[in-house]
Amino acid sequence: MKTFVLGSDHPGDQLAWDVCEELGIEAELTTQFSDILPWLEVGKAMVIDVARGIEAVQQVSAESLKSVRTVTAHDFDFATEMKLALSANLFLEENLVLVGIPLGMEKEEAKKVLGDFLSSFQIDG
Repeated sequence: MKTFVLGSDHPGDQLAWDVCEELGIEAELTTQFSDILPWLEVGKAMVIDVARGIEAVQQVSAESLKSVRTVTAHDFDFATEMKLALSANLFLEENLVLVGIPLGMEKEEAKKVLGDFLSSFQIDG
């Protein structure tokens, strides 16, 4: 399974990247769903990102992101691309694993909790 971190390496938007790097997780940094789609066509991919509205490191369903509304061109982002690809049946939803780190979580806590979460995470195939 290929692992991606959604975001950038800019200060304030790099918690997921920093945590994965410090945990030794081999991941590719991306901002676009189109970078992930080729992996989903042949297997599974995991995307790790910081997320609002969650209290703990957890798996986030693609279904929950379907409710994200696109209002402006700026909103045409990862979730919008993913919704379009799902609607077009370009990949199987079960091949995409989305993992959220709560917005505002301290890096050391995120590192411990994400490490524990991923070590117990089971993926078929």
